Amino acid sequence: MTKVPVFFTFLTVAIIGIMLYSMYYSAPIESVKPEIQTFLNTKYNNQFTITHIEKNHTGLFFRVAGYKIDIIDSLGIELKGIAIEYQSSENKWTTIMGSNIERQYKDEKKKRDQ
Repeated sequence: MTKVPVFFTFLTVAIIGIMLYSMYYSAPIESVKPEIQTFLNTKYNNQFTITHIEKNHTGLFFRVAGYKIDIIDSLGIELKGIAIEYQSSENKWTTIMGSNIERQYKDEKKKRDQ
């Protein structure tokens, strides 16, 4: 057996391992919560506070796709299940999967005022 096939076997296993790691790794909740709160404070002028956060798993293979957060404002209006993830290409946090904080907040506020 030559060294070339062993090298390519090792390389293939390493590449598959790196791909799986990148698909399933997400930062711990404790480390991203302050970052998400800072994003909310900046974008929404300190209007919302995170009440709950969890990893958002999607798809057949239970891949992590960001985080789901519940937030509350100073009036007690609570928004649940906001999907959010970090877009490394844009270097910022963004809502995903149809989540829209402005629209959901407007709808919840309208319900509350009725």
